Amino acid sequence: MGVYIALDVGGTSVSAALVSSNGRFVTPVKTYKANSNSDKETILNNLAYIIKEQYQLAKTLNIDITGIGIGFPGPFDYENGISLIKNIGKYDSIYGVNINKELHNMLGLNVDIRFCNDADLYCMGECVFGVGKYYNRCMCICIGTGIGSGFFADGKLVKSSPDVPENGWIYNTPYRDGIVDEYLSATGIRRMMLEYPETARINSVKELAESARAGLPRAIEIFNEFGRMLSEVIPQFAISFGAECLILGGDVSRSCDLFDKPLTEKLAEYNIKVVPSKTFADNTLLACSLLFDE
Repeated sequence: MGVYIALDVGGTSVSAALVSSNGRFVTPVKTYKANSNSDKETILNNLAYIIKEQYQLAKTLNIDITGIGIGFPGPFDYENGISLIKNIGKYDSIYGVNINKELHNMLGLNVDIRFCNDADLYCMGECVFGVGKYYNRCMCICIGTGIGSGFFADGKLVKSSPDVPENGWIYNTPYRDGIVDEYLSATGIRRMMLEYPETARINSVKELAESARAGLPRAIEIFNEFGRMLSEVIPQFAISFGAECLILGGDVSRSCDLFDKPLTEKLAEYNIKVVPSKTFADNTLLACSLLFDE
């Protein structure tokens, strides 16, 4: 059984743990600051520190590390480990940097480092280890700062097929006055929050959800609108793919009881079940072990 260092790199935080090839956590998940708006050296040093800490933990437990898997948001050259992110205020300073090479030089570890899109890892993790393992064809969406998506069928991630968008990504699909990512995300919810005095003072989507559950009319209205937008966008992709289920993940989906009704009702017309994740993010880390399946 192999054991891997797994990292899920986000815009505000990085989650890490030791995971096994049979889909289990060897150690608890630890969360670190991402420092994503810092300079190149700070970002790379931070990633190296996280990996070193996890490696030392494995050494303490007398565990040999088989490989290092890293989920990273795009755009990114995943085969070569080069970040192509720019002009979004996060990770701009490592644009064009070969992170794979830099980390190998900094760490001096004789282990393979493999990269994958974070949304792809989430989809793989949910469909192999999570709620999707009971279905043959699944569409996954991960709603966080942006919206990630993935399609999974017959035990494999589907990236190129007539019935899925390019790369399996829906974030850049035109919608209203922009693209889907600008609306169906925490960013989109925060924009709606700023439109009203009673919600503009609320600091996060989590707090907005608490306010909605406490009966704040405007907070309830925002989640209702978010649910309507989801029902306008998501069904076309799930139906075209012939999905048996749609899996909801990501931090925003922790509040899915406040907005999933229109989407659930629409997809029910096509016998597609809406299934919230039970972990929302942890399966992304577990999927890092799958990057080493030959």
